[in-house]
Amino acid sequence: MFVFSSCEKEFKVNELEFDVVTSKKTYHVNEDVDFQFKGNPDIISFYSGEIKSDYNYKNGRVLNTDLTASFKIKFTNKEQDNQLSVKVSTDLKSYDIADVNAATWTDITDRYTLPTANQSAYNTVGEANLNDLIEEGKPMYYAFRYINRPNAVYGAYDSWEFSTFLMNYKTELEDVILLNQTTAAWKIVLDGSWETGRVVKYSTTLRFIGNGTPIPTDQVAWAISAPVYASPKVDLGADRAIPIKALADPHRDGYNFRYSKPGIYKVTFIAANQNASGRKEVIKQFEIEILP
Repeated sequence: MFVFSSCEKEFKVNELEFDVVTSKKTYHVNEDVDFQFKGNPDIISFYSGEIKSDYNYKNGRVLNTDLTASFKIKFTNKEQDNQLSVKVSTDLKSYDIADVNAATWTDITDRYTLPTANQSAYNTVGEANLNDLIEEGKPMYYAFRYINRPNAVYGAYDSWEFSTFLMNYKTELEDVILLNQTTAAWKIVLDGSWETGRVVKYSTTLRFIGNGTPIPTDQVAWAISAPVYASPKVDLGADRAIPIKALADPHRDGYNFRYSKPGIYKVTFIAANQNASGRKEVIKQFEIEILP
């Protein structure tokens, strides 16, 4: 009887030598920065130091936010006072009118500058900060409420039209859109006797108009957004490296990169040798000054 035995062969990871130099210390916007390599690693990655490519944020970038909402409005027939209000709720259960009426709504109308005279074109009304209304883990609903009171007593109905709605996270780096006029997916909820076509959601606008035939009771109409789960902080995700050389790629002597904005950038190169047995890595960091 013969007994055969075998053992796995261990492939040693090659020793790693790597360095990066440049021909000068300062460059100009849109000028090639000539990074010159020494060594021959299997893998090379590059963080430019710019926003979204910064090694310091390789595990994620969490920023404080301001939650804001804005829209444009067109308005005619100013007769009835306080027909329109803007509201936010974090406990709405459904779009059924009973649940809408039972929900707790915070009035934020005074955070905007609504028109007091006829205007035939869409105009901005300002931008409201909603941070104080955030309840983490709870959905936030944004709504327009329109009330048409008996015309014989309060005068003719007013016409309100809305467009260009935006709900944003504002951060020190960029704005992150949570909802716009389309993705808000407005739900029209009516209370009272309404004629067809008086409260309408179009692809880019909302319109509220009272009944053509006056009635002796109040009519209430809501346009309520899809829910958002807001937070006072937002995770923009990990900053990403630019892959320069993969394991199967041929040797590289260097890499050119152009910066579009002036500043001082902390450059990071990560070089590695690896195989099934392991990985060896070298990190090289230095600063580059980019002039206008």
